[in-house]
Amino acid sequence: MKGKAASVHRALEHCVPVRFPEKIHDSMRYSLLAGGKRILPALCIAACEIFGGTEKMAMPSACALIVAV
Repeated sequence: MKGKAASVHRALEHCVPVRFPEKIHDSMRYSLLAGGKRILPALCIAACEIFGGTEKMAMPSACALIVAV
């Protein structure tokens, strides 16, 4: 579970790089990268893998679950 959560965190960092205006992006990154919202994405990835998919295939959906929560 921790490995999947770390993968999701890295994917989110990649998707939301710091840009200008920094204050807005800092706020966005704080909300997205705060810990605690990684269980649903990890379960999404695990479900995909159970059915023969890969983490890479599931990552967009897993990241979207954090935004939706």
